[in-house]
Amino acid sequence: NIYTTTPTDTTTTDTTTDSSGSTDPGTTLANYQQQIDAGLDWSWGVWKDPDGVTYDVYVTGNYLGADAVQSIVSGSTSYNLSGKGTAGALLTQNSAISYLQGTCSLDVSIGGGITPTWSGEYSLSGTVTDDSLIFDANGGIQDDGTLSGSAYYYNLNGTFYDPNDFQRNDVRGHLTGPGTTTPITGAAGTFDFIHGDGNTTVQGVFGANLSPVK
Repeated sequence: NIYTTTPTDTTTTDTTTDSSGSTDPGTTLANYQQQIDAGLDWSWGVWKDPDGVTYDVYVTGNYLGADAVQSIVSGSTSYNLSGKGTAGALLTQNSAISYLQGTCSLDVSIGGGITPTWSGEYSLSGTVTDDSLIFDANGGIQDDGTLSGSAYYYNLNGTFYDPNDFQRNDVRGHLTGPGTTTPITGAAGTFDFIHGDGNTTVQGVFGANLSPVK
């Protein structure tokens, strides 16, 4: 996984009673993953505790390695790719946590001797709250295949914040693909923001299928 947050172990013992009034101490209630969306070579979802409360997000995929990416970068074929996908995030404001979900739109240019770049537009809203997050990001593609970048536009709950003032402003990911004659089918990654003197944090994931721009 790109997102390496280790889920907190909140496994608990089932102390419910049966009709005779006895308990079954051998039964446990465990954390679990719930997949939210999946593409050709990626998927993402959430971690939930035994009560069904979302407390973390994850993303995984068939990521292209450094050798594969460098082969594309140095190759004669240029790829101008675009696609729409989805995103999810946990927003924490003054210890209050809410889950947001929405869409993303990605563009990638790579190969044919050009400097590889990517950009993305993201729009999320709370599933049970009125929170909203809109941000745009861009960056480059590193030698190891990593998409690295940052947000340059950021609007949370209708208020614009200058990302240059953030304590953390990080958007990164990987190209995904099957490792065949179609080298790139999508991209998946994470975003991580801290601002407001550390009182506001956003930890999110995203994924999108990519296809040639027509």
